[in-house]
Amino acid sequence: MGCNMRRKKGSFEDFFQRVMETGKQVILYGAGVIGQVAAPYWITQYQLEDRVICYVDADSCKQGQTVRMGNREIPICALSTLDEKCGQYILLVTVSAFEPVAQALEQIPGTCNAEVYFLPIMLLDIAHAPKSGGVIKSSQTQLIPKKIHYCWFGENSIPTELQKCMDSWKRFCPDYEIVRWDESSYDIHKTPYMEQAYAHKKWGFVSDFARLDILYQHGGIYLDTDVELLRNLDELLYQPAFCSIEKWGTIASGGGAGAQAGNPVIKAMLDFRSSFSFLREDGAFNQTACGYYETIPLLSMGLRLDGTTQEIAGGMMTVYSSDFFLPFDYISGKTNLTKNTFSIHHYSGSWLEENAAAERLKTRQCFETFRKTLED
Repeated sequence: MGCNMRRKKGSFEDFFQRVMETGKQVILYGAGVIGQVAAPYWITQYQLEDRVICYVDADSCKQGQTVRMGNREIPICALSTLDEKCGQYILLVTVSAFEPVAQALEQIPGTCNAEVYFLPIMLLDIAHAPKSGGVIKSSQTQLIPKKIHYCWFGENSIPTELQKCMDSWKRFCPDYEIVRWDESSYDIHKTPYMEQAYAHKKWGFVSDFARLDILYQHGGIYLDTDVELLRNLDELLYQPAFCSIEKWGTIASGGGAGAQAGNPVIKAMLDFRSSFSFLREDGAFNQTACGYYETIPLLSMGLRLDGTTQEIAGGMMTVYSSDFFLPFDYISGKTNLTKNTFSIHHYSGSWLEENAAAERLKTRQCFETFRKTLED
């Protein structure tokens, strides 16, 4: 039997004010990429880390682990914690597929009358706020070579819908060299992570690592095969490196990134990712999305997750707002084109498990209806 869980609308400022008004503690639902990257950032920005009891997550593999938040290690607990702490907390849902999550939470007795906020919706509102400024040109001479790299592992044919996206590359950048990387041209045995992902036919995770290595070794621009160009890329070539931040606050180099060979920020991202394996100790796949591995190193270099264009690491990396390369978001299904937009990353999500893809689709289809269920 469902309960009367109170779905709340509002910004993170509203969430903060409500926590302070009620004196309640905070439980976060979901220790995925948004939960481990954006949530700690905003919680610590508002100095709420001491109010956090724990995360809860339905994934038993995550339970017993911790998430770093300021100077604290926040435990990840089972969903039963929601019953044990009934009446003591305000819940912050961090997962992007929040529609089926909300339905499941409403079946848990401990969430009866609990106030529940949804971080991904807050982050979308931040991303859609008007942005100023255009491309940052930090050099008078071209620094990034006219090369577009892409990866295609698995030896399958490229589907028609992806080929249409790739055709736009040559249409708008006819003088760029387009370089394909696959088993015949790239060493997938460079790291255990790639080797393990390849052995289990998880091609998207192989590409996640390979693209950073390719940019570091060769320089140029990397595009996933589901990226559609809308205009020429020449004005982006006059800076040491660039990437873009997703609407929910994580870096997504697959949607469009470029660099000079040997860029130190790309190297830091590569080194951080190299410390992880694709297979966990219990044999399960480590399917943590690339946003985690690409954002954490940049946070230590001063990256702000406020959705704005910014230079970090002494100007060695420009992080552009989402409207430059990532105007489409799979949460709402909306595309927010601006004068800044170079391309659209269509998020084909080929790496997703079937159930995760279905939950993402369900949330997108119900997005506007879901928002109407939120109360002030």
